Amino acid sequence: MLLTYKSIPMQVDGEPCRLAPAMIRISLRNQANMVQKSKRRTSMPLLNDLHQVQAADLRRVSAPPGSFTIPQSVPDRLRIRVNKISLQDYEGFHYDKEKLREASIPLGILVVRGDCDLETCRMYIDRLQEDLQSVSSGFHRVHYQDQETSFPRALSAQRLSPRWCFLDATSADRFYRIDRSQEHLHFVMEISQDEVFILDPDMVLSQQAGTPPGMPDLVVEQASGSPVSSEDHAILQAVIAGDLMKLIESYKNGGSLLIQGPDHCSLLHHAAKVGNGEIVKYILDHGPSELLDMADSETGETALHKAACQRNRAVCQLLVDAGASLRKTDSKGKTPQERAQQAGDPELAAYLESRQNYKIIGHEDLETTV
Repeated sequence: MLLTYKSIPMQVDGEPCRLAPAMIRISLRNQANMVQKSKRRTSMPLLNDLHQVQAADLRRVSAPPGSFTIPQSVPDRLRIRVNKISLQDYEGFHYDKEKLREASIPLGILVVRGDCDLETCRMYIDRLQEDLQSVSSGFHRVHYQDQETSFPRALSAQRLSPRWCFLDATSADRFYRIDRSQEHLHFVMEISQDEVFILDPDMVLSQQAGTPPGMPDLVVEQASGSPVSSEDHAILQAVIAGDLMKLIESYKNGGSLLIQGPDHCSLLHHAAKVGNGEIVKYILDHGPSELLDMADSETGETALHKAACQRNRAVCQLLVDAGASLRKTDSKGKTPQERAQQAGDPELAAYLESRQNYKIIGHEDLETTV
């Protein structure tokens, strides 16, 4: 018997919900081997050594004894097609995977690292949408994720709503939605090998399902080693220099707010380190929401971590008010509040702790009856 006193996030039939305080009776029905998946850090490598299974970032599996095997290698690159499914088709063909595949609309192709997680993949898919305005609507491009530039330069011909989510296509019976808060726990390899399906709840079907008419074949552009655009470079330099007017000008001229510098930090990371509140606010107002909790690939720090380390209270308040996570930890397991404490600012640490407690209390009643 298990008695709970608070709401608990869980899944019912694959859909995310919350379990209200309840009395739960637990009984043994069957047994299966399980491998627990630890929270993934963007700076941690994927482990493939058979003797390091316990430390590896592996998805939970259920299999008979002796049937579990460890992949021997992870490919350096994955070339995946991104397909969009409407909510109408998802609900209509819920248990027919083949019909859902036929009804899906291709958006384009991504080429990402083999250990890319869904949180990172979301950024690249959103970048496809951001670049939509600068290319003819009839073309699909290949989107490359490379070490040198971090963000690709190719585009898609479809625009997604902000509420889209990934679908797990590996189940034998149906597609399952993946909660956005759980995306950092899943690798792209785990939900598909050559195709990724996403659900767009706001998509309006204007034609028969399938590839839109008039759409030509995919156009492949080799982006590896290519420099970023001059406007992207100008945006990065403007943020580092704290030049708001240059940032605005470069952004209006086509620069992207999703670029990263050679140190793998986003523009919001740089702005938080510089401590320019106006630039931070501009990026928050005009950039995608993914920037807010994006982790530095080297240290795992978010922009709030950077601001807390610099003891910049004004920037911390801007980020917290915008919805930055106060509980997300860096690669050393430290929260922004703990970073502020280490930086020698107990008042800032107390402020972050109070806001964290306020958010926990404020979300306590947001449960779904099961």
